[in-house]
Amino acid sequence: MKIPDHHTTKLGSKDFVFQVNKWPFAITCNPLLPTITESFIGLALVQDMQLNVKKLECRTISYGGLTTKVVGSISQTVQVVYNGVSSGTMHLKAKVIRNLTNLYGVDCIAGQKLYKSLTMATSNLNSSVVSSAASEEEANHVAAA
Repeated sequence: MKIPDHHTTKLGSKDFVFQVNKWPFAITCNPLLPTITESFIGLALVQDMQLNVKKLECRTISYGGLTTKVVGSISQTVQVVYNGVSSGTMHLKAKVIRNLTNLYGVDCIAGQKLYKSLTMATSNLNSSVVSSAASEEEANHVAAA
């Protein structure tokens, strides 16, 4: 999988860009939020994208000190946005959460497995870019000598 386009906020959160039915959305990886096993996605976004909610329920949860409801789950193939264009796919399983965007200001929060997958990929990319730049600088230095 290609590393999706992402944006880093001042607090260190990373928003990775995906799309479903030509509807872009961000999956947030925030080290300051409590760790969750399953990803969360907002009910309003699910309705806008016209996705089918499965395993309907209405259960109260507390996450990050705020109370809301789990209303079901989704299992959906999403498109990875790379350089502004959809490039490949990945599978997203998430609990559908009522008022996620209003409460946390995000479309989707990555669960443990997805969080590791996305952040490890970007850290590996960043280290390879740094080592590539260092190797190029070293080669230029040797050639100049």
